[in-house]
Amino acid sequence: MESSDKKNFALPCILLLLLTGSGSAYCQLGEYNSPALLKKYTVDLEFDLKLGPVPLEKKDYCFRFWSSGEVIDIRKDSTGTISGELTCYARQYDEMNLGKRTFFSIKYPIESGDATILYSLARSTLDTLHDCNEINGWSRDGAGFTYIVEIIADGRYSFKSYFNPSGRSKLREAAAIIAFINRSEEILKLNKRYKSFSSSIPFFCYTIFLSKIQSFRLKSNHCI
Repeated sequence: MESSDKKNFALPCILLLLLTGSGSAYCQLGEYNSPALLKKYTVDLEFDLKLGPVPLEKKDYCFRFWSSGEVIDIRKDSTGTISGELTCYARQYDEMNLGKRTFFSIKYPIESGDATILYSLARSTLDTLHDCNEINGWSRDGAGFTYIVEIIADGRYSFKSYFNPSGRSKLREAAAIIAFINRSEEILKLNKRYKSFSSSIPFFCYTIFLSKIQSFRLKSNHCI
């Protein structure tokens, strides 16, 4: 993150905030990288961000890529039409009510050409990768950010996670995830997009996982 209102898509070492109903937070250490915990996290966020559950998608193909403050959705229907959507989001920080779940988000349509490129990239990389827990040599030591992938292909649903790929870049699978992240950032101009999004966030103080950010647009003493 280069400034308080500019977010880097590929943060290599950030602690993932897993939100429970009571608002409790868990640091994303390797030992907490369980499919059940991560699935609960995405289901809760789907509700907060008004995203349809991937398993219920009536599409020939669909993938959702969860990152820090961003969600990429790409779909292909029975006619062969490929479409996509980028959701940017932030959660209001309220130190008097840390369990409060108030989110601000904006959904941006992804141009057809860009959606097609991301679709091809996902099919050639994400489809064939195993979950990091099934990859030999992918340790869960230390702390870092977990990227999450949900896919429907050939009528089958898969849920996969990749803990701190930048710290395992010598692995072929980790390098593939990093390449997908970098290419997505380039295609969607994510740094520029998120800077524009952050200027619209209406909260005095907000969080992107464990990063507490003071809004430059709304100066106050609410973010200390």
